[in-house]
Amino acid sequence: MRPTIRGPYTDPMGGRVSRYLVISQLGFFAFLAICLALVPRSLVDHNEGGVSNFGVTAATRIPYTLAFLTGALFILMAGHATPRITPTRNSFRRGLFTLGALFLAVLASTYPYKVDVTFKDAHIVIATLLIAFELAMSMWLVYETPRHWIPILLLVVQATGCLLALITLIGILHLLLVAQLLAGAAFGVLLVRSGRQLVQCGGGTEVSGDGGLT
Repeated sequence: MRPTIRGPYTDPMGGRVSRYLVISQLGFFAFLAICLALVPRSLVDHNEGGVSNFGVTAATRIPYTLAFLTGALFILMAGHATPRITPTRNSFRRGLFTLGALFLAVLASTYPYKVDVTFKDAHIVIATLLIAFELAMSMWLVYETPRHWIPILLLVVQATGCLLALITLIGILHLLLVAQLLAGAAFGVLLVRSGRQLVQCGGGTEVSGDGGLT
């Protein structure tokens, strides 16, 4: 049987993936906004704990926990709903699973990070892995989706936030929370926008059940 090659199409599963991604980001930042409302001084505080301070502060521990749980849960659900019918979508699926796992790892490592230096170092390593993975995933999404100035701008904003976080960690500035929120917000918008394009209208060839290309 000769294979039939089809062009890009719209996948009905993509709508569910997009909804999960939107909920993950809206829920994540809504609960972080509650944390900021409860402790507004954290934006200008010179304490270098950043977002993680919300997890060890009594007033914000619950919304902080809900932020990361909501983000992780719906990212993992989006990964589960992403079809594996092309290599690109399969890579996106694995990326979402990794991202969700890193969210949970950051959350779990937050609570004891002020106990001693070992827990603190472990938390910093995990949080740095999350930031680095988000930046790498953004670059991949920009590369894999149609060229447009919006995702490129979002990537630049995210990279700027990452740079500010790095400068803060070496002691030049005191903007860790602002840097994290800036980079995280840019990544969230890029993830939802480019992820929707990738899943709903992804092109490429697909393998059918009889081994041919469809």
